[in-house]
Amino acid sequence: MKKDSYIHGAAFLAGGMLVAKIIGAIYRIPLTNIIGAEGIGIYQLVFPVYALLITMMGSGIPTTLSRLIAEKNTEGNLKGAKALFRNALLFFLIIGLSGALVLILISGLLGRIQNNSAVVTGYRLIAPAILMSTLIAAFRGWFQGNMNMKPSAISQITEQLVKLILGLLFAKIFIKYGLQYAVWGAIASITVSEIMALLIIFINFLVKHGSISEGRLSENISRKALFIELIAVMVPITLGGITLPLVQFIDSLLIVNLLKGAGNSILLSTKMYGMLSGPVGSLINMPVVLTLAFAVSVVPVVSRSRIERDINSIRAKSGISVKLTFVIGVPSALALFALAEPVMNVLYPKLSAYEIQLGAGLLKVSSISILLLSIMQIYTALLQAIDRAYTPFINMAIGGVVKIVLTVILIRYYGIYGAAISTIIAYISVALLNIAEMVRWTGRNQILFKNISTILLAGVIMCLSIILILSLIKAGSLVNLLIGTASGILIYGIMLALLNIFTRDELKGMPLSAIFLKFRNTIRFWERANDNGSGDGKN
Repeated sequence: MKKDSYIHGAAFLAGGMLVAKIIGAIYRIPLTNIIGAEGIGIYQLVFPVYALLITMMGSGIPTTLSRLIAEKNTEGNLKGAKALFRNALLFFLIIGLSGALVLILISGLLGRIQNNSAVVTGYRLIAPAILMSTLIAAFRGWFQGNMNMKPSAISQITEQLVKLILGLLFAKIFIKYGLQYAVWGAIASITVSEIMALLIIFINFLVKHGSISEGRLSENISRKALFIELIAVMVPITLGGITLPLVQFIDSLLIVNLLKGAGNSILLSTKMYGMLSGPVGSLINMPVVLTLAFAVSVVPVVSRSRIERDINSIRAKSGISVKLTFVIGVPSALALFALAEPVMNVLYPKLSAYEIQLGAGLLKVSSISILLLSIMQIYTALLQAIDRAYTPFINMAIGGVVKIVLTVILIRYYGIYGAAISTIIAYISVALLNIAEMVRWTGRNQILFKNISTILLAGVIMCLSIILILSLIKAGSLVNLLIGTASGILIYGIMLALLNIFTRDELKGMPLSAIFLKFRNTIRFWERANDNGSGDGKN
C-alpha cells in the first residue's frame, strides 16, 4: 500500500462528508425559516428515533465489513472477501426490512409517548429509509475495506442534495395545508434521498467490481462460518454505535417533558429543544465529520497492521490520526465559541431575537462538544481496529448513564442549558476512558502528548485573537463572521507552522502537500536552507 494513502483517502472522504454536511446544514436553515422552531421541534422528535434505528440496523456495518475485508485482502483471500460481502448483503437486507417494519408498528405508541400525534405519520414516511440506509452501509463497508473512499463520499453528497431539493420543495408546497404537512413533506424527502444514494453506490459497485454473484466460498469456509464471523465483529461495534443515538432518543422523550415540568409551556419547551437539537446540533456536528473521516479510514489500515502484528505501524498510524483529529477539532470548537452570535444571526435571520440569543448561548456552551466528539470517534475506531470493540461500547454506556442522570438534575436548575452541560460531561467521561484503554494496549506516546498541548495553545491564541478583532471592528453580523473566520484561519495556520506541529515528512504524505510545505517554509524562513530537516512534531 502506498505510504500514507489512507490519509489521502481520508481527505477525500472528509471532503465529501464535509460537502454533504454543509448541504445538510444549509438545508436546515431555509427549512427552519419555512416551518419555524415548532416545526423543527416536531421534525427533531422523529429524527432521533430514525437515527437510533439506522444505528441499530447499520451503524456497525461499514466498520465491520471494512475491517474484515481489509483483513482478508491482507491474507490474500480475495475470493473470501467477495463471498463475505455477497452473503452479508442478504443478512443486512433482512435486518433493514425488520427495522422498517418495527418502526411502522410502534409509530402510534411513540406518538403517545412523545405527546405529539403529528409524529406518527412522520415515522411511517421515514420507515423505508431504514432499509435503504442499511444496504448503503454495506456497500460503503466494501469500498472502505478496499481503501476506496470515493463511492462513500459521492453517495453521501447525493443523499444530501436530493434531501435539500425535495425537502424544501415539499415543505414549501405543503405548508399551505398546515405545519404538520410541511414537516411530513420534509421527512418524506429523507426516504427518497436514501433510495437515490443506494442507486448511485450500487451502480458504482457494478462498474468497478462487476456482479455481486462473482466469487465463490472456499471449500473450507461455510456460509454459517461467515455469518458467525460477521456477527461476532459487528455486535460490539453496533452496540458501541447505538448508545449515542439511544441517549438522543431518550433526550427526545425527556427534555421537553422536563422543561414543561419546570414551568414552561409545551410550545416553549418544544422550541427550546428544537434549538438545541436542530440548529445548534447541526453546527456542532458539521466539523465533526472531518475527524469522522479519519476514524473511518484508519480502521482498515490498523486492522491490517494488527494481522501483520506490526505494533510500530499501529502506533504510527494511530498517532498521526489522533494528531490530525486535534488539529481539526480544536480550532473548530474554539472558533464556533468565539463566533456563536454572528453565526446564529447570519444563518437564521427569521428566528426571533429570543431564539437567536438562546441559540447563540447554547452554541457557546456546546462548542467544546466538537473536540470531545472527535476524540471519542477516533479512539473508538482505533480500539475497534485492534479488536477491542467491546470497550468503546462499555465506555459509551457509562457516558450514557452519566448523561441521562445529569440531564434530569441539571435541567431543574439551568433549564435547556442543563441538557447541554450534561452532554459535555458525558463526552468527557467517554473520551478519557477510551484514551486510557488505548494507552493500556499500545503504550504512552509522549511526543503525541506534546503535539496535543501545542495544538491547544495554537487554538487558544486563535480564539483570543478572533474575540479581540471582533471587539475592535464592531461591525454587523455578516462582516464579523467573515472577518472572524478569515482571521482565525490565517492566525491558526501561522501558529501551526511556527510551533512546528507537522514535520516535512508528514506534510509530504498529505494532500496538497506542496501548498502546505510552501506555506510552512515561508513562515519558518530560517529553515529554508535545510529542506531535508525534521522538526519536533514527528510521531
